[in-house]
This record gives sequence, structure tokens and C-alpha cells, in this order.
Amino acid sequence: MYKHTYRELISKLPVSQEDVDFFAQVPFARPYLDNSSPYHPVPFVTRYDKGDLSNKFFSNAINTNDTIPRILALMRKEYFLPSLLTVKKESDQPEGLEEPHFVAFCQLESGVNRYINITHGGVLAALLDETLGLCAEPYRVFISDEQEH
Repeated sequence: MYKHTYRELISKLPVSQEDVDFFAQVPFARPYLDNSSPYHPVPFVTRYDKGDLSNKFFSNAINTNDTIPRILALMRKEYFLPSLLTVKKESDQPEGLEEPHFVAFCQLESGVNRYINITHGGVLAALLDETLGLCAEPYRVFISDEQEH
């Protein structure tokens, strides 16, 4: 069984350079990937096989070329700077945190359609659920008083 903390997972699992390159060509995503961007690519951890039966829907079922071939997650860079990892109170947060803490981009293909060119609502709900969980985890690990799970 894969027993690592979220902090360990995002530092050890690879981010697909192919995914970064793909989304860097998408006009609305490009600003998030520029060197001057406040964001850093991190693994969308549920896409990785952890050696148990968890996350099979995201790591296998919808991780194909005809479903969702690419997902790119981005987290604010200050979470990776040691001097800022102990930020705990809102009043102590660096300026600019009114921008999202976590951003995700997905490439959806026809294998997730309900109707022609319309993604199935269940897939969208699962993506929203998973992304919200991955949004909450960096906040819990890097900002809140509860640092590790």
C-alpha cells in the first residue's frame, strides 16, 4: 500500500512534461504556465496507481486517450518556498493569495460524452469532487494548523 503524505506525493511523483507542453499551447492556460506565473505544476495525485485499489476511476478508467488523456494541476509557488511553508493565519498570508491556491486543467475527449460533444454529468461531478479535494489538501498541509494527514 502506498502510504505517503500529500507533501511527499507532490514532491516525488512526476508531472507529465507532455501535459505541461499541451496546456502551454492553450491560450487561457498559457498565463498560468509562464515563468512569471505564481503557479507551479504539481501531480494530480489521483491519476497515479498507488499500489492498492484506491483511485482506480481516475488512475485507470478515465485515464485513457479517449477519455481524459491530460490533467494538469498547478499550485501556488510560495508553497514550495521553505520560508513560507509555516504560514498559518490569514493575516500572515503573503499578498496575492486572493488568487486561487490550486488550478486544474483537463482535456476531455469523446469517451466521456453523454451526448455528442457533451460530457456526461457524472464525469463532471467526479472531476469537481476530486479537484475540490485536491484544492483542500494543499490548504490543509501548507496553511492550516493541521499540517499532516
